Amino acid sequence: MKNRHSHFPLFIDISKMNILVIGAGQIACRRIETLLLFDSHITVVSPEIREEVRQLPVELIEREFQASDLNHRDMVIIATNDEVLNERIANICTHKEILKNVISNRELCDFYFPGIIQEEEAVIGITTGGASPKKAKEIRKKIQKGLQTEHE
Repeated sequence: MKNRHSHFPLFIDISKMNILVIGAGQIACRRIETLLLFDSHITVVSPEIREEVRQLPVELIEREFQASDLNHRDMVIIATNDEVLNERIANICTHKEILKNVISNRELCDFYFPGIIQEEEAVIGITTGGASPKKAKEIRKKIQKGLQTEHE
């Protein structure tokens, strides 16, 4: 029987995408670090920016989000602590046909961040469709352990 909510694993070149991250907390920082593994151009908009984010090679705009921040964006990561704002931004992204990931609400996401394993040129993505990030992390660790055992 077909699962209507399953997600197709798709690998895309994001090196030429203009990516916006709204928010600069701990989870946003992790998402940015993951995106940077793939030579991304990233702009971060947030009234408060963690020191860890300041150390990353990204463009920083230290202020509240403005709708015009979405102009000319290919992908948006919405990572504020304000659920109403997150939903408003998600709705604008949908209207503008911009790919979005809302960290706090998987129902509003167009895509999920997979667990990632890189082995030279190979990239493995692991996802549970956003339902269980813990399970995806466990599977990623098992695969990594298997790869390490194979190399030894």
